[in-house]
Amino acid sequence: MHGNSTRRGKSATSKQPKKAVNKPAKKDRDPKVRHARLSSIQRSPENDKLYRPVDPTDPDIVALAESIREHGIREPLIITADSFIVSGHRRFTAARVAGLKTVPVIQLSIRRVDDLEGFVRLLREHNRQREKTNAEKLREEVVSINPTEAYTELRKYRRSAAVLTVTPLEIGDIKCRKSGLRPAATGWFGHEKPFAFEPGPIRYADSRWRMIGGTPAIPALYTALAGWETILEAGVEAIRKKSLRQTTLLRSLVRERGFSVNTPEADHERGGTICFDFDGAEAVSKALLSRDMLHDYRPRCGIRASPHFYTTDEELERFVRAIDEIRKR
Repeated sequence: MHGNSTRRGKSATSKQPKKAVNKPAKKDRDPKVRHARLSSIQRSPENDKLYRPVDPTDPDIVALAESIREHGIREPLIITADSFIVSGHRRFTAARVAGLKTVPVIQLSIRRVDDLEGFVRLLREHNRQREKTNAEKLREEVVSINPTEAYTELRKYRRSAAVLTVTPLEIGDIKCRKSGLRPAATGWFGHEKPFAFEPGPIRYADSRWRMIGGTPAIPALYTALAGWETILEAGVEAIRKKSLRQTTLLRSLVRERGFSVNTPEADHERGGTICFDFDGAEAVSKALLSRDMLHDYRPRCGIRASPHFYTTDEELERFVRAIDEIRKR
């Protein structure tokens, strides 16, 4: 009988542990397919940059490993002549989880070390049919783009986008004309509310500000040459060491006052800024600016203060004492 019948001597609920097997795939009969030791195969660093890294604890990978234990790898991995994976990072990871020692592979003649650009294009081609996030699709397009064609298309777009339309509007008895000038390229300075940091399509400012770009313009970088020379003279390592000391000091000062700190604890994860927040921080920020105490305020972040290499400890303490004074009002 079929159905719930069991073989003699075995419980219907018992489950025997499955051993990892490496059943030859049908393609193994192809002379291009051979078996290679897992230890000799290398993950491609570019795969993790182009696509999301493969997590061995991912439920899909665990399920794939279970299938490999029972049925083996049905599709060979594709690797380069120097043994970097072109296609099969998920199978490679699942094979490791399943405990396999060898896997079927097809080895190409290209060497990653000889032609990294060609290797990345090949990596993209072999992954066209996989499910991808929007970010992964964007990175694929970046590595596939032809710079000459991209420049030509950009010029065409700018010519078509930089148009001026004038629309007559009537408000009661008053007739006026509203400019519909759309810049070919824009930046956050041209937004109607640049400091709102709104996502989505840009809402241009009603004034000439709509023609302004973002941060920063290249000529402005050139004028900063004197600043670069000063930094080189002071020394980047010395500046970083002082920055870490003073951001730690500032963090301690604001924490003593019960403010929440929104920057990382670890030095290697933190730049030269300490972000801290408290009730009424935006109003305090405006009062600080009226005293020429330069800093920044961002919603959901708070006050952002950045000690520079010329900032003294006393100035940091004075900055925090000024916050105390303003909050007491």
